[in-house]
Amino acid sequence: MRNLLKLCFLANIILAAASLFILPDPAATHFGFGGQPDNWGPPSICAMIIVVISTLLFAITLFVPFMIKRIPMQFVNMPNKGYWLTMENKPKAVKKITSFMMEFGVVTLVLILCLNLLTIKANLSEPVWLNEKQFITLLVAYMLYMIHWCVKLCIAFRVPKDNPYKLT
Repeated sequence: MRNLLKLCFLANIILAAASLFILPDPAATHFGFGGQPDNWGPPSICAMIIVVISTLLFAITLFVPFMIKRIPMQFVNMPNKGYWLTMENKPKAVKKITSFMMEFGVVTLVLILCLNLLTIKANLSEPVWLNEKQFITLLVAYMLYMIHWCVKLCIAFRVPKDNPYKLT
């Protein structure tokens, strides 16, 4: 999953760089209701936004599992942390958190990539217009996936039934 995360990050960086040569100047940088552009700027601004967001997301995705190993338990917020952050269970918890963060990073970087493609497509259309139906479909799909991801996370961090640990 880590390699897929790197690939998605790289795809975003490459598309951002390519957008410098593809987008008109000025380019629509934001769209309002109806897909109409309501803010304009140089292509470098569009590329910079994608690079910054992608880089931050990539760094956070890699940083959170690293930090879980090092920060005091009282600063960790997760289901059943009293069970999962014991000395014997913490390695399993870190492995699960790492897996969940990688998945979150991949899906979110794919969303950013798709949104960037929609923005480029909108800027190349005449007149400049964002396909709202595609935009909303992407956001709804992402939100549904995130609900699914959260449910999976809560299920993954349940306390096993055969364990004497009691929730307080």
